[in-house]
Amino acid sequence: MLCAGSQFPQLAVADSTIDSQCAAPAEYLSELKRYGASLNIDKDFSCLIDLPSLGQKLSSFQIIDTRSHASSTEKISKDAWIMPVSELKNKSFLLHKPLLLIGDGFSRANAANDCAILKKVGFQNVKILVGGVDVWSSVQTTANQHNEMIGAVSAQQLIFEYFNNRVSIVTTSNIVSSQLTAMGVTKFYSMENNDQKLSDIVLTKSSNGFDPVVIVSENGNYHPKMPIKFHNLYQLAGGVGALRQQLEGNLWINHNRTDVPRSYFCGKR
Repeated sequence: MLCAGSQFPQLAVADSTIDSQCAAPAEYLSELKRYGASLNIDKDFSCLIDLPSLGQKLSSFQIIDTRSHASSTEKISKDAWIMPVSELKNKSFLLHKPLLLIGDGFSRANAANDCAILKKVGFQNVKILVGGVDVWSSVQTTANQHNEMIGAVSAQQLIFEYFNNRVSIVTTSNIVSSQLTAMGVTKFYSMENNDQKLSDIVLTKSSNGFDPVVIVSENGNYHPKMPIKFHNLYQLAGGVGALRQQLEGNLWINHNRTDVPRSYFCGKR
């Protein structure tokens, strides 16, 4: 099952078996849209690049670790500088130097925002590694050393990327699909516990691996079995319940409706 959404081509309409009585009300959807718009940021994707595209040019770049929590004891490279974008943008003497920025990696929207910030102040030759430190670290290990676990992201990270239209959400079952629909989250794919379908989605619906794909399961503990590791594949920590709690935390629903079963976000059943 595939659900409709303007940002993702070739999507079918939502499954008609989803309970029509469990639908997000117009007032809620209006607030959801307003909040989503508030999360939108300036973006310039011209800086984003993957490792294969860098190729032999990699050695010509000065590597900068932009992670906010980075320290000199955990350098990603012995030659890397540790400098957040908020500091880098003030270094005018670096405007024309080839720079490769490596950050936390999940958010393509934040990376594009960093690009927009740097371009506005005159940086001419800056690149930002898609996938960040996770991708960078993966090339430092052999295939036998790869961790088979996929990365986890928080509900807040997923919400931010969703409203900036830079993520593909994949549900593991019709139950999860119904819950997302009830929350007003309508742009997603369903893999129905089919790992081959998941692989196809990652390969064809993520802008050639540039955008992250996030699995949303019932409990956040889904372990796909695939022959290769996708560095842009993540899982929502805590599952669909964590997403519902995050929305509640942002006051997107009316907590005063005492007749609302907590298992349903829409308030009708």
